[in-house]
Amino acid sequence: MLFVRVLVLFLCTLCTHAYSEQPTTVYLYTYFDKPPFILDKRKQIGLSYDLASALTLYSNNYAFKIVYTPKQRALDSLDGGGGLLWVNPLWVDDAQQVRYLWSDSGVDDSEFYITNDKRLTYEGQSTFSGKIFIGVRGYKYFNLDPLISDGSIERFDLKNERLLLEMLAKERGDFAVMGFQVYYYLMQRHPELDGKIHILTGYKRPFQRYITFSKSHKKAMDEVNTFLKTPRWEELKAKWLVPIPE
Repeated sequence: MLFVRVLVLFLCTLCTHAYSEQPTTVYLYTYFDKPPFILDKRKQIGLSYDLASALTLYSNNYAFKIVYTPKQRALDSLDGGGGLLWVNPLWVDDAQQVRYLWSDSGVDDSEFYITNDKRLTYEGQSTFSGKIFIGVRGYKYFNLDPLISDGSIERFDLKNERLLLEMLAKERGDFAVMGFQVYYYLMQRHPELDGKIHILTGYKRPFQRYITFSKSHKKAMDEVNTFLKTPRWEELKAKWLVPIPE
């Protein structure tokens, strides 16, 4: 009888120990359904998924899971706990970086205007007067919103950025805004668009995409920052990202 009690106590202790070693799930939210960040949600292909897998292997404490969701829902979820990928402090009303925790380093990117008119050059926002702008539904374009509001520019929205190049090539509009990482990836995979789509000369706006966490997830943020200094992160950047042209 004593043996049975000892055996039961041992098994309970073993189960408790095993349970305590289960990693805590941390959700990484993103509202960017575009390459190279997300290529295929069903097959979980893209930098976002590779990052989550690499972080999970790196961490002894957390299992990181990607959740794609619209922007406002992503922000609401971030306020409730978790992380948000590939954002800039200006985009989430945290310019002073006091509302959320921010990664020590980010992904280099740059905003460009793209067009189907190779003769068009950027000479200030008046360049676009009378033009049709192709945007993404739900996106805000701070540089262009005043011109859209006063009727100088007509805005036509699409579901996602993958369609922008196609619509420009079909001359359904005159210009669009796109980050270079997305532009480069799409153009490499659609060589038939070469010569039909051009980057406007005279304008670019470099920026960085960061990883941010709610303040309740400081330990997870610390682990991410440590991971971003590893060779594995350099490998992922080399796989999915390209240097921004001067």
